[in-house]
Amino acid sequence: MKMIIFNGKEYRTENDDLSLNELGISKISQIKGLAELKSLIRLNLSDNNIRDIEGLNNLINLERLDLSGNQIRELKGLDKLTKLEKLFLHHNKIKDIAGTELLQKLKILDLNHNNINEIKGLEENYRIEALNLGNNDISEIKNLDQLIKIMVLNLEGNQIGEIKNLEELITLNILNLNNNAITEINGLETLEELIRLDLSDNKIRSVEGIEKLKTLRILNLSNNRISDIEILMDLPNLIKINLENNSIPPNQIKKLNEKINFNKNNLTRRTFRR
Repeated sequence: MKMIIFNGKEYRTENDDLSLNELGISKISQIKGLAELKSLIRLNLSDNNIRDIEGLNNLINLERLDLSGNQIRELKGLDKLTKLEKLFLHHNKIKDIAGTELLQKLKILDLNHNNINEIKGLEENYRIEALNLGNNDISEIKNLDQLIKIMVLNLEGNQIGEIKNLEELITLNILNLNNNAITEINGLETLEELIRLDLSDNKIRSVEGIEKLKTLRILNLSNNRISDIEILMDLPNLIKINLENNSIPPNQIKKLNEKINFNKNNLTRRTFRR
C-alpha cells in the first residue's frame, strides 16, 4: 500500500487501485507522490476540475484510467501509457480525438458528451472493442475502417445524416445510431454479426436494407416516419422490437406478431399512428 497527498490529506492505494474523484483537483501536478506510483494499475480522477492531463506519463503500468467529468480539451500527455486498456473521458470538452495513437492496447474508449465534430486520430487503435462517441457534434461516419475488433459502437445524439463507411466493421455486435438525422437504412449489409441496432429518433421512412441483417435480435425503430414494415418478416432471429411513434398499419403489426412475441416489446396505439 502506497500513499499520495492532496490538499494536505493522505490517500492510499489498495491493490494497485487509487480513487481521487470529486476532490476539486484542477492540476494533476497538485497530487504529491502520484508520479512515484509506477505500479498503479487503475486510477480514477473523475468529476474534478482537471483541464490538462500532463503528469501521468510516469504511470506506465496503468490499465484503466477514468478522467470523465472534468474540463479536459486536449488528449496530450498519454503517450507513455502504452498498457492502457480502458480510457474513460466522457463529459469533458474535447474537440479532437488525436492523442491516443500510441495506446495500441486500448480496448475501451469512452468519449461520450464532448465537443468532437470529426472522427479522426484512431488509425492506430485497431484493438478497440468498444467505442463511445455519442452526444458529440459528428456529422459524418468515417475513419473507422481500422477497428477490426470492434464489437460495440455508439454514435447516438450526433448530427449524422447518412449511414456509411461501416462496411469493414464485420465484428460489430451492437450499433447505436439513435437521435441523429438519418433518413435511410443502408451501408449495414456486411455486418453479419450485428445483434442489436438502435435507429430510434431519426427521420427514417423506409426499412428497406435492414432485411439483410439476419443475425439481428433487438431492433429499435421508434420515433421515425415508417409506414411499411413488411421487410421485417425476413429477420428470422428478431426477438424484440420497438416501433412506437410511427405510422404502421395494424394489419402489418398483426402479421409481424406471428413471428415475434410482443409481450416483451413496446407496442401501443402510438405504434400505428403519428
